[in-house]
Amino acid sequence: MKQYKTVKKVMGAVLGMSAVFMVLTMAGCGSSGSSGGSSSKSKTLSQPQIDSDVVWGIGWMITDIFNQHLAGKPSGPVNSPPVSCPLGGTVTITGTTSVSSSNGIDSVDLYYTMSNCIDTKIGSNTIALTISGTVEETGSFGGNTNIGYENLSFRSIGDLTIVGTDTNPLYTTAVINEQCSYSETISSADGTSGTTSGIICGRNVAWTW
Repeated sequence: MKQYKTVKKVMGAVLGMSAVFMVLTMAGCGSSGSSGGSSSKSKTLSQPQIDSDVVWGIGWMITDIFNQHLAGKPSGPVNSPPVSCPLGGTVTITGTTSVSSSNGIDSVDLYYTMSNCIDTKIGSNTIALTISGTVEETGSFGGNTNIGYENLSFRSIGDLTIVGTDTNPLYTTAVINEQCSYSETISSADGTSGTTSGIICGRNVAWTW
């Protein structure tokens, strides 16, 4: 998986997730939680902005976990013990990965079961999240031979517990604290442009990049 130009290699044949990030490419969109503020700034982030940032942040978190623990390893069954999340917490990864011998496309069907998993991503906004719950990732990406291509879907299995903040220097910091379902789909032919859509806590988000 390649996120923000970070090649995601998977087992044996480089899994190169080219876009997952995608999502990433859209610096700071919105998030799903109750937005409150702690600063004296008068402007507040809209709920759609916060929702987009939360979807963006969860996708980034999954991609970071993949790159940290699966990139560069042989493809096949995955059944990891609890391992560290990017900035704290633990995650168990199960499922399968594969690489096509004909075109180098990487495919995944993975479950990430997270316990107080922490990650932060910086775009136009800074989204800092702590997540508990399980997310399934399915689809394919270009790997080393089709860098930039990706067609990936993410969905929570049951509800996620989502806690964090969405920060922009011009706005009051939004506080996120929700327990709900999440889904996201990212599509790009070559990594230079694409689409992202999702649902967080029943609220729809979508953007192009």
